[in-house]
Amino acid sequence: MLGLLLATIFTGGAGAEPLADDTAWASAEKVADEIRNGKPEPFTPTTQPEAQWFPQGSLGLFMHWGIHSVKGVQPSWAMIKDYPYGGELHPPERYYALAKEFNPQSYDPDLWMAAAARAGFIYAVLTAKHHDGYALWPTAYGDMSTRQFMEGRDLLKPYVEACRKHGLKVGFYFSPQDWHYPGYPVGDMGFDYNKRGQRRPISDPEKNRADFERFFTCTIGQLNELLTRYGRIDVLWFDGMGWDGISDLHTEQTMAWIRRLQPGIVINDRWGPGDFKTPEWDMPEGPPNGWWENCISWNGHWGYNPNGKFQSAAWVLERLVRARSWGGNFLLNVGPAPDGTMPPGFYERCDELAAWMQHSRDALIGASSSPGDGRSDVPITTRGDTWYLHVIPSHQGPVTLRYVNKPEIVSLLRTGKLLEFTFEEGIVRTEIPQSERTSLDDVIAVQWKENSWEKAIRAFEEKDREEPPPLNAILFVGSSTIAMWDLKRDFPELQTINRGFGGSQFYDVARYADRIIRPYHPKTIVLYSGDNDIKSGKSPEWVFSNFQAVVTAVHHAFRDVRVIVLSIKLSIARWDEYGKMQRVNQLMAAAAEKDPQLDYLEMGPSLLDPNGNPRPDLFLKDGLHMNPEGYRIWSDILKPLLNVAPH
Repeated sequence: MLGLLLATIFTGGAGAEPLADDTAWASAEKVADEIRNGKPEPFTPTTQPEAQWFPQGSLGLFMHWGIHSVKGVQPSWAMIKDYPYGGELHPPERYYALAKEFNPQSYDPDLWMAAAARAGFIYAVLTAKHHDGYALWPTAYGDMSTRQFMEGRDLLKPYVEACRKHGLKVGFYFSPQDWHYPGYPVGDMGFDYNKRGQRRPISDPEKNRADFERFFTCTIGQLNELLTRYGRIDVLWFDGMGWDGISDLHTEQTMAWIRRLQPGIVINDRWGPGDFKTPEWDMPEGPPNGWWENCISWNGHWGYNPNGKFQSAAWVLERLVRARSWGGNFLLNVGPAPDGTMPPGFYERCDELAAWMQHSRDALIGASSSPGDGRSDVPITTRGDTWYLHVIPSHQGPVTLRYVNKPEIVSLLRTGKLLEFTFEEGIVRTEIPQSERTSLDDVIAVQWKENSWEKAIRAFEEKDREEPPPLNAILFVGSSTIAMWDLKRDFPELQTINRGFGGSQFYDVARYADRIIRPYHPKTIVLYSGDNDIKSGKSPEWVFSNFQAVVTAVHHAFRDVRVIVLSIKLSIARWDEYGKMQRVNQLMAAAAEKDPQLDYLEMGPSLLDPNGNPRPDLFLKDGLHMNPEGYRIWSDILKPLLNVAPH
């Protein structure tokens, strides 16, 4: 059977319908037609409550497993002639012959997931089908799956059950490109890396379109099985989709269909924009906007690597620290053996991570991102009123933390032992005694007293429970200047949300960003603070650093949400701070010049008379807060940026 199958595929059987019985094919065609006929809607990142775990997902386990595991070679790429990281099994007939040998008799994913859960992994992603087209479940579509070669055994079901048993989110990797499909246009033409970029001539565009549509039907048939057979699926990890000469891949309609089947699913960016970005192998040069995840192999190449040496626990933690400090996740790959066991070293490394997690888990798993790389000489993560300073093995000597109030407690998280520290002009200096250093990430916990705004934030949350606010609205956030703004009066044309809390500073907005910004998925954010910051004695640079923390929190939460920061107003009550406030304004304006998602709006001159002094008729008796006329002036300045005509 295999010889006849390979002869059909590799003699150019383009356009031949894949093997599927009439009932299955009719079912797939019905779903595919529904998708094709759907109205294309621009993809927007998910706002589903069930998907909001992902930004705190932190650590994921990636597993490439399939027929390639038999020989311990790269998945799929092993059949590409002269591929720099593969090519061992060219021509493809040699690779696909492995399907007869792949039969994991010692497969027990319960062991995998138990170890992963102890080690701090929050989610898992298994290759349901790689580019080679081999499916780990008995799909009704195509002729390269466990249906043909393993008597219909389903390798996905035990994996899903093990994930749920041990509390891990369930992810499927699925490659829409299928090199085993008859006539699929492989990027390395003829499975030859030397022909990369060459394309087959398309003599009949109509036939080419029809061939693609048959392929699309087959793809949808398989996806429909994955998304309807196994209950809730948390992550769908695509890896490329395309067909020579075809630009309309039904991407928007397909994503909408997936979300109808699995409303809480999170989709990556390798078939359309996706909910999260997936920089591979190398860590990005800086923190990407929105949700993201870095994936890399733990012990060499992507598949089973019997001779690969696992990277150390210290290496894993250092990569995870960088990802979490930048608001991302770390997806760490291992290739299970062909018999279904994990390669030597996996459980040992998991045990090492589990031991670290017992004392320092809170500093990484589910922790929030850094308030800014410039705040310390080591990476920072945060959780409420506690900041975690990650002293990785390469850092020696003191640790400095800048632009903060005096902390209540500074301690070594692993032991709880208090650390000596100095505090001067917003700078904390401390050091872990050499006798307490380890070969892993040593974490310093810096704690402040519970923020005084907790009651106000809880009031917002209670209000949201009673009357859920709209998504995609304009969110106004900041101090009392925001809190006292009558948005319904001044912006009747817009859906707005007011989350101002009087007396607050930029630091407070950043501190509560996960609760007063992230849940609303706003279209635009209008931000005002700063005068309370200056009045409290903070330097302009300190205030600006806290402003940057707010912007950073927004960028980590959302890919393309714009922030409009209003300049600090020049009021009667705080005219003596004019110079410092103007310096902050200059710094914010300069930042906006470099950030396409940040706008700086100069509001100061609008409240001044011809002599450059604040106009008393625009302020309340306190000389600090504006009256309705002052707000009307500000609203008219702001409206053009919100696409609303001024009064």
